[in-house]
Amino acid sequence: MQKTISIAPLSYLFEDAIERRTVPRHEDTSKSYSDDLHQDCGTTLEVLGISRLQFPRSVPEQKLFQIVQAPTMENEAAEDACTPDHNLGTDTRVVKDMTSLDLTSMSLIKGTSTSLEQAKSDIQDMGCPQIFSGSKGKQYLATAIAVGQWMYGRVICEMIDERRVGRCGIYPFASEGGGSIWKSAAGDLAVLGDARTETNPGGFTIVELASGTQLAPNDIPPGTVFAAAVDSERHAVMVISDVEGYPGAAEVSAYRLEADEVKLTGRRTFEAPYDGVLTHERGSANKNDAARPRLVFTGGAFVLSMMPDTLIALDVPTPTSWFDQAAGTISSWFVKRQVLPDASIPLRWSVQQLDLGDTVAELTARSGSRILIAQVGSKIRLYSALDGEALTPRIDLAQLNLSCVGRLLSAVIEADESLTFTLEGCRVQRAPPAAAERVPHLVSNLEHYFEIDGVKSNE
Repeated sequence: MQKTISIAPLSYLFEDAIERRTVPRHEDTSKSYSDDLHQDCGTTLEVLGISRLQFPRSVPEQKLFQIVQAPTMENEAAEDACTPDHNLGTDTRVVKDMTSLDLTSMSLIKGTSTSLEQAKSDIQDMGCPQIFSGSKGKQYLATAIAVGQWMYGRVICEMIDERRVGRCGIYPFASEGGGSIWKSAAGDLAVLGDARTETNPGGFTIVELASGTQLAPNDIPPGTVFAAAVDSERHAVMVISDVEGYPGAAEVSAYRLEADEVKLTGRRTFEAPYDGVLTHERGSANKNDAARPRLVFTGGAFVLSMMPDTLIALDVPTPTSWFDQAAGTISSWFVKRQVLPDASIPLRWSVQQLDLGDTVAELTARSGSRILIAQVGSKIRLYSALDGEALTPRIDLAQLNLSCVGRLLSAVIEADESLTFTLEGCRVQRAPPAAAERVPHLVSNLEHYFEIDGVKSNE
């Protein structure tokens, strides 16, 4: 976009009118301010046109990308039925060979209704278990087994080592629409989603991975929970659920973890621009529904991706005063479901027109990084999680190289904030930003990192 610079009156800089006064020049002033003094202390500046100025232009974003892996037979192979659930982290892996797991040391959390031998048999029969990373270097096994009619159980086991399975918990959920799992970025908690059915209330529970303890909220959302994120540092959880009677709307509920309780602290509804735009026409709770909003926690904010082409950053509600808590307690005696003001969940920033397409953008974030990746198909755009500023234009990874065809399978933000994208046809890497210690060198040698007047600089 071309911009112009124009001359404006000095008065534009001030709200009040400029006051002009004539002050007689005294003799001592004349000695200090003389029309002849400028000849000794400076040179008259030549007036130049704006076209004579040279503005640095950054190297095109595409030059920061490189193809690090050509297509292989493995990449072109048929899609495996067992794929890693990236809600458990980008390093999650599928255990394809069940014989690689040793269940002899496996145990069950106290109070589990399923017998140990039955649980071992079901884990081996179900297949597709996944191993993900928790806090303090621990690893966990996640899978699902049948526990009754129309009910499954989410199994989460602590791994003793790479092969041996240790203590396990089995957490029931409705087989029709339930069973989603979201791990906190810190790796200490997991949110288990459930579906509302005729015989099941729905909602969600939180599992403390280190102990296997399951916590239920004091107030569950009225609809099926289909997205969740956790701020472990502030002990906050947000979930997104359907809104009964309002097709296309999404309700965000915020909770605070206090001791062994999960307390509702805020609730806010985001309406769709037109009916049915955010949900499947049958109201399916399928987590693969491309039209459902996404939610991640990054940069100290809960970022919501929803249609049409929008990102919204939400903050944790402020703790209520003792008076509000007392009023809420009294109201709960008469109203079963807590009623909270719609503004109880504050907004940090919002971005419209991502220019990625007419669907919900997938989000990728990393704990400790300000980079947020928004992605639709093979198109990506980077944003700052701190303020929503766009860090790059829209980039179509499939256009970088003829071999980069097919879907974008995964996006990873590395520890140095370089980015790795895996497509069906290739793997693409984006260079990391400059380290802090290199910034003074870059500033003093800008000509090496910029293009000036169309002349390419060193890469």
